[in-house]
Amino acid sequence: MIAMSLLSALIRGPCIEPAWLNVWLTAAYVLVSLGTLLAIFRQNRSIQKTERAVLIPVWDNFVHLSHEPPTTDGSQRMHHTFNVDFRNCGKTPAFIRGITAEIILIPSIDSLPRRPRYGALVEFAGDPVVPNATTDYPFSSPIKDSRSFEEIESEYRKGNGVLFVRGRVVYDDIFGMRHETRYGLRYRAAPDFNHEYDCFVVDGPKAYNRYR
Repeated sequence: MIAMSLLSALIRGPCIEPAWLNVWLTAAYVLVSLGTLLAIFRQNRSIQKTERAVLIPVWDNFVHLSHEPPTTDGSQRMHHTFNVDFRNCGKTPAFIRGITAEIILIPSIDSLPRRPRYGALVEFAGDPVVPNATTDYPFSSPIKDSRSFEEIESEYRKGNGVLFVRGRVVYDDIFGMRHETRYGLRYRAAPDFNHEYDCFVVDGPKAYNRYR
């Protein structure tokens, strides 16, 4: 619109020196070009947002299944272990760069800091996750607590604590953009083990559950 107004002014106005005519025409051309580039940029950004990869966590609700190998005597100690895969709900492949998760026993959800504090990312160099596919190499995170499985279980089943998971996955899309999915989960546990009731549910401050 600005460029057309400039051209109309040139047509209706008095005689202009050739040098100034070139300046005005160049300015009009630049404005038209900038408008076109801006429209292309906005279109590309829109395409990237609608076609991008989006990873969501797919977790195991049993907290004592560990993927760690048995000990030398063939036994396998029970752990409170969080196992998670990731599913790509987007339209283009996702390239996972790093994963981190921590399963902890806390006094209550309210005791969590408003901003999550994550450990170092575990670098990942597997195949890209194509649309509608799920990783087939579960990431396992045992609880860092020296107490026995039974002691920890007694705490949260009696309501004296909450078993909580905070985690995130960092990945790239095919457009070269870096993304992150965060998730916070509370283990809902009955006073005694109940296969129909016990499970992880999304919980925690807003900053714990988001993607960008």
